[in-house]
Order: sequence, then structure tokens, then C-alpha cells
Amino acid sequence: MNEFKPTYLYIKQCNITGLKYFGKTVRTDPIKYKGSGKHWLRHIAKYKNNVTTTWYQLFTQKDGLVNFATRFSIDNNIVESSEWANLKIEDGLWGGGVKGIKIHRTPEHNAKISEAIKKRNAEKGIVAKPKIKKGRSLGGWKWSDEDRAKLSEQRLGRTPWNKGNKKTLDL
Repeated sequence: MNEFKPTYLYIKQCNITGLKYFGKTVRTDPIKYKGSGKHWLRHIAKYKNNVTTTWYQLFTQKDGLVNFATRFSIDNNIVESSEWANLKIEDGLWGGGVKGIKIHRTPEHNAKISEAIKKRNAEKGIVAKPKIKKGRSLGGWKWSDEDRAKLSEQRLGRTPWNKGNKKTLDL
């Protein structure tokens, strides 16, 4: 059974641009934690982590955390507003890099994902090449003659990386 870890919700703000980020962490110091949002991490990388934690609060009850985080996200329109770096509504439970959590999908769910990927690839004109398979113990995949010819053509005229280097015996 999943145990609830005490969780901090926080608001960070870039001191240069004023962009804000609403997030959650289970770490003990929410001020040192820089956040995990994709857009937010790119932003602070660009502006050298010049960030202030403007607010944080510890939640020890899961229901209170989820209710507060969801309500705050909706009330402040953190996904649509250009004032916020959030790409999704914060629920206080999920975030980037949660260790030990596995998503169990049903075969039907996997089939839907597979069909969606096939449809997207067909629309983009991406066609998977059939591979000639050997047994695993014999080295895995075998290059087709067509692929070998392409690789050979691509490498014509290149200087080998070790040309002119003398072999030495370093013991």
C-alpha cells in the first residue's frame, strides 16, 4: 500500500523575468529544491537559477494537499497564463522523476498506444524497415545488404579516427 509522504507545495519566481512556477516536493528543504517542470528548468537554466521561493507550505494529509494544489492551479490558471511556467495542473501527487512508481497498463491500453503511434507515423510518412533477426546468442540484429551499402557509402572518404596514431603498450 502507498504511504503518503509529507509534501511541500511551493511557488518559485524568477527574479529577472517574474515568471512563476507552482510545484511540489517531498524533500526536506523546498527553498533549495529548484523544481522539475520542463519549461521551468529551461527557464532557470537560461537565467542562471536567479530564483526566489515566494511561498511554501507543508502538507501532511493527502486530501488537503490534492484539494489545495488543484484549486490553486485552477484559480490561478497556471497552465494557460503566461505568468506561470507550469505545463499541467499541479495535483500535489505527481511530478517529474518520482522514483519507485511503475505505471501498470492493461493490454488494451498498450494496444491503443501502439495504434496511436502507428497512426501518427503514417501521417508523417514514417515507415519502419523490417529487420532480419538472428538469435540473441548469435549477436542480435543483422544488417540488410541495402543498409550495409548505405553505411559504406556514407563512410567513403572519411579519415579513420586513429590514422597516424602509433600503437603503444601502456602497462
